[in-house]
Amino acid sequence: MQEIIGPTPSDRDQEIYEQWQGGKSPRTLACELRVSMLEIEQAIDRCLPPFTSAAALRAFKREFQRLDDVSAYYYTKAMQGDHDSAHVVARVSERKSSMAGWNSVNVKLDAVAAQAAEKPSQHEQMRATILAFLDRMPPAQKALRERLQNIDAEEALRLLDAAGVKGKPTEANGSPPTAPDSENPES
Repeated sequence: MQEIIGPTPSDRDQEIYEQWQGGKSPRTLACELRVSMLEIEQAIDRCLPPFTSAAALRAFKREFQRLDDVSAYYYTKAMQGDHDSAHVVARVSERKSSMAGWNSVNVKLDAVAAQAAEKPSQHEQMRATILAFLDRMPPAQKALRERLQNIDAEEALRLLDAAGVKGKPTEANGSPPTAPDSENPES
């Protein structure tokens, strides 16, 4: 980024700036010196440091250091029980937080995001529900489920048929048998 460097202020600009610093308004200065308000504002601008990224950063650092110094001074008084000093420390802390971008809106949004990150996903919630259901099953059903997981469906059906357990008849692929065409009234 290119830094903007302004023109050097003249002696008259310095005089206008000093009077403005002393409390005179630009309108009053314009009337007294018989010039336009724009000329007064331009004179004041020429006396101020140029507005650049680097200058803004330096000003920010200086202001933050001043707030640190004020906070340190009043903090010791506040810790000794001075309520007015505690109020000053709280206000300085608010100002520093605001300068750093830690305002209440950002903090609230971050808290919501943190809570959302802690919440388990829908898949994890469903899985936990299913596992909790399985944990409440009687021990014999749990053992059966574990043993069935170790064999495929066709093997399980063959073993049940060999043991004489009757259920709905199935075809080799595990699906219910289809009715012959002669019995199907839709044909």
